[in-house]
Amino acid sequence: MIPRVSLCSDSGQLVGIDFVRDRYFMLPPDQASDFRGWLDGCAPRLEIRERFAALGLTQDGEPRAPLELFRTFVPAQSLYVSQTKTSPALMWRCAFALWQTRQALRHQTLRQILMDLQPKQQARADEAALGCVAAAYLKLRPFLPSRRICLKDSLALMQVLRGEGLQAKLVFGVKLAPFMAHCWVQTETRLLNETPDRARLFTPIWSL
Repeated sequence: MIPRVSLCSDSGQLVGIDFVRDRYFMLPPDQASDFRGWLDGCAPRLEIRERFAALGLTQDGEPRAPLELFRTFVPAQSLYVSQTKTSPALMWRCAFALWQTRQALRHQTLRQILMDLQPKQQARADEAALGCVAAAYLKLRPFLPSRRICLKDSLALMQVLRGEGLQAKLVFGVKLAPFMAHCWVQTETRLLNETPDRARLFTPIWSL
């Protein structure tokens, strides 16, 4: 299920991603103070709670309970420099996934693309197979005529992993001062297309 909004705390600020409007946003200080108070058990006035509900910042769209802040673990290890052998067939699937993803980003909303990436079957956590797919994508990528963009490449890698029945997460992250957004693919223990030093510059805001 793709939520309407997901929220995290970075550098003391409340930052959200709105999947319906396809944008990031930051709560103004007065709203952030009210929302944090609500998270701590001090419910604001009904009109303020209704305003949060209209923004998608409540559970089930009703002004009864605040949306919980998103948290997930970013691994300290990476398969980014994997030397795993790959097959031509797997590399072809990676190239095709990148082409499909480029087309999807031109003609679909991000929410629609993410809905298509939701697992439709029980995925397996096979580290060797995950390493093969990540290595195939990373080895092939310099030869593909498409500018590297974290969103496009992570969506394409996820498409291949889903097709192979493998378990992985697509993680969106943000950082402030200045604002930057990033995304990557990881398992519970390893990053598949990013380094730990780079990924940990960002606060995770949502994952699939």
